[in-house]
Amino acid sequence: MTTLVSGSPSVSLTCTPPSGSPAPANAFNFYRSTVNGGPYTKLTASPVSTCAYTDSTVVNSTTYYYVATSVNLTTCPTGQVCESGNSNQATAVIPSPLQITTTSLPAGGVSVAYNQTLVATGGTTPYTWAVTAGTLPTGLTLSTAGVISGTPTATGTFNFTVQVTDAASFTATAGLTITVAVVIPSPPTGLTVGTIVASSVPLSWRETPPYTAFRIYRKPIAKTNWTTIATGIKTKSYTDSQKKYKGSYNYEVRAVNNVKGTVYLSSPSNVVTAAIQ
Repeated sequence: MTTLVSGSPSVSLTCTPPSGSPAPANAFNFYRSTVNGGPYTKLTASPVSTCAYTDSTVVNSTTYYYVATSVNLTTCPTGQVCESGNSNQATAVIPSPLQITTTSLPAGGVSVAYNQTLVATGGTTPYTWAVTAGTLPTGLTLSTAGVISGTPTATGTFNFTVQVTDAASFTATAGLTITVAVVIPSPPTGLTVGTIVASSVPLSWRETPPYTAFRIYRKPIAKTNWTTIATGIKTKSYTDSQKKYKGSYNYEVRAVNNVKGTVYLSSPSNVVTAAIQ
């Protein structure tokens, strides 16, 4: 006898009728137990005519053991029960209910890589995921493995419904939201001055994404106002080779995040001083 778990939930049982002598069976009984090897409880109120039965009284997170017997209703003497011994035992494991345990998702940022894995429990693996309503943020996709990934390209609040399907075709759904905003870049850190040659001042720094470029600022140490001396710097270093008078100068760097033509500027880095001899 074989089993197939299906339904909401249910177990489909099938068996092969006996043949030959003695006279073949023309009806069948099915029995169930929650103990391996029995004792078994009869499921069929009366013998059924086909060697198949669907048990719709199962409970999630339970293991069941089934046997079948054959019954000859045609030639069995009146008052007697002509029933065979038990068939081989078949086992059905009813999984816990399929459910999505991811209840919320972190916000995303424009031009910031996003990666989150949805989580489900119960049912029968493997799972397959899909978006069934609404839309993900522009630039993000959901893989069949349940990974939301990509780089958002637009701001907004995006509501959508995901569905997970298990190996037995059970499904579960959940509504989720991702909010995408523009991320103001973090200020560069660790700004330092290298070896000054003539009036050329080499600068270097560390960065924290997201950013699209850097701006370099300078002022004489005794002054208040900063002057922008370089924009659109893509690297984490810059050499100020502009002509300068002798004296001491302060430098700072800011990160730039350019989103569709709108520039978002970080707060300044630490300030360093360079002395021009």
